[in-house]
Amino acid sequence: MAAPTITSRTPEPNATNVYINQLIYVVFDQNIDSDTLTDNTILLYRTSDYAILDKTIEYDSSTYTVTITPDVVFSDNTTYNMVIVGADQSATCVKNASSESLAVTSTWYFTSGTEVYEAPSDTAEETQEEQPVAPSPVTPVLEPRSSSILAITETDPEQYSTNLGDINNDYETVMWAGPISITFNAPMASGALVSQDWITLSSSAVDGDPSTSTHVPSGVVENVNGDTITWTPSTYDDNHYTWKVNNQIDVTISKNTQDASGNTLGSNYKFMFTTRYHPYYCSVSNIRTVIGPFVRQVNDDAIGRNIYLNSLEIYNIANTIYDQQNWDMASPTFAAKQWVCCKTQYDLLYAKLLDQAECGTGQMKRLGDFTIQDMQGIQEGIKGAIQRALDCMDAWFKLVLGKYRRAKAQGVVKGVSATSMPPIRGVRTWAVPSSSEGIGSNKRGERSLKSPGIYSNWS
Repeated sequence: MAAPTITSRTPEPNATNVYINQLIYVVFDQNIDSDTLTDNTILLYRTSDYAILDKTIEYDSSTYTVTITPDVVFSDNTTYNMVIVGADQSATCVKNASSESLAVTSTWYFTSGTEVYEAPSDTAEETQEEQPVAPSPVTPVLEPRSSSILAITETDPEQYSTNLGDINNDYETVMWAGPISITFNAPMASGALVSQDWITLSSSAVDGDPSTSTHVPSGVVENVNGDTITWTPSTYDDNHYTWKVNNQIDVTISKNTQDASGNTLGSNYKFMFTTRYHPYYCSVSNIRTVIGPFVRQVNDDAIGRNIYLNSLEIYNIANTIYDQQNWDMASPTFAAKQWVCCKTQYDLLYAKLLDQAECGTGQMKRLGDFTIQDMQGIQEGIKGAIQRALDCMDAWFKLVLGKYRRAKAQGVVKGVSATSMPPIRGVRTWAVPSSSEGIGSNKRGERSLKSPGIYSNWS
């Protein structure tokens, strides 16, 4: 028997204005093994944030038709992606009754509209010629599902927004005027009902360092405009607002917040954002440009925190551990910036490799657009990118320290001559090289110059 193929798909590829309660149908040319129709072989997700939709999968062997019923209706004017996994992407794929695999993965997109399909009534009153009803769709649809519970649909800043504001001349405070706005799914109460303690802001250091200053300025409910409420920090000088650098701001919206009809939120809603990082020697856009396919599901704040910590590390290495004092924190060398970008790439790729390794050899993993790919192939791709990041780090690290500058470390791993100074793991002293090859070891033989804390092939 020949391998199965798909003969029709509903909604069709690139369809628009799809009913928000539309069912999805996939028709094959032959009988399919229903045991192979699972959540791992049939994927439905929202393209804007890769949120996978829970669904029910049913198969009619008489018509070779798979019916996919989402657990919730589609969001308005939103693009979705359907994936039917074939043998080109995974050994775990859709197969026919003879265990022959669907050869090629079928992937297509469609976009919802705003309308809910309602079946036409058979009564004469509702089918008058002057008010025609919508024609019956070719395929059945879900019954619309609704909820009267008040909910938050959007926040500004968005969840995990990062690096907000402009650093002031003191490099300790940030100018950011906000405001913070919360959008609900219904018109909100105004007047006295808004004066409730509906919003709470707290601040913490992004790296957990207790010496980092934290602060949230005082603020007021600025406006209630339909379904949106805004909170604005109070001015203190020429519309400038005092926030601290390297702060995570956690926002909690009270469960008692009311809409105009008296409905409450029901449970507390929380989101966070971060103020400007300092030091900050790379950018999220730079990292995504270089290794975007590997970190597509990592939010901007996670990348931003890693950049900040690596920026702090290279400053401490050059200006504290090696006592060079050749640049200040606000004006790093070009080599320092390049090292931070390479080190951040390394950290993220290594974390991704560990995440993949947990699945075990031969297992599958959803990445990027959630297409199922071979596990071993993913690992090899990440390993190659990791090695390039390591090579990049080594090259720029030598330039950070200076080719002919004496590096005065504060401790060594072994070979300490002074008994009063115990060994400090991960730090090695370096002397001026005797050749043009760069910095050499202060002990016998030559060793690769590495950053403290980077575990590599040196001992």
